[in-house]
Amino acid sequence: MKTNAYKSSNRGITLIEVMVAILLMTITLLGIAGLFGATTRYQLGVESRSSITYLFNDLAGRVRMNLDTSNAASRASWAQHYTDAAVSSSSWSAQQAMSTTPSVYCGTGAGTAAACTRAQLVEFDLAEVRASMAASMPQPALQLSGNAATGLIATFMWFDKDFTSINSGTVSLNTSATCTTSMNAIQQQTCCPTAANVASTPGVRCLNFRFTP
Repeated sequence: MKTNAYKSSNRGITLIEVMVAILLMTITLLGIAGLFGATTRYQLGVESRSSITYLFNDLAGRVRMNLDTSNAASRASWAQHYTDAAVSSSSWSAQQAMSTTPSVYCGTGAGTAAACTRAQLVEFDLAEVRASMAASMPQPALQLSGNAATGLIATFMWFDKDFTSINSGTVSLNTSATCTTSMNAIQQQTCCPTAANVASTPGVRCLNFRFTP
């Protein structure tokens, strides 16, 4: 009788151990699944930032190539042409309907215009960069502000469906902060300018670069 009771007790303990093991395995797998999702979102963010870095270098190179660094007045005038361009201060939503095809081709090779005005060349440069953005980012937009003396600020905007957070078990898109003068340097890198008008548009992200033309 004692032997049978001992065997019965052993079988009960084994069942409990199996259930505990299954529970621990389930918790572990859920944790791994969450980590995998976060890692995927991080990788997508890194890829977008990598593309934007390339696009920024292209934009900055175009701007600097056109400016006469030996003539302060000319340099300031050229920089203002870029910030005065229609696209430079248009909101994110307005730019979704704006063409990325310039009215005059100012590049090299066949079909090059005989002579492009400053405004046409600026339009061409911005159109080329925006076309490249459209090929690598969802719903992109580009803004330029500042001046030659203090530096130009290029703001790259795009819609990121993975820009989310979980609140009370509900997944929702985040809204980017609007830039203010009280923000620190790190916050100013990812805030959206007021002119972007995305305060009520969750999912839109911004990345700001300042450079001296």
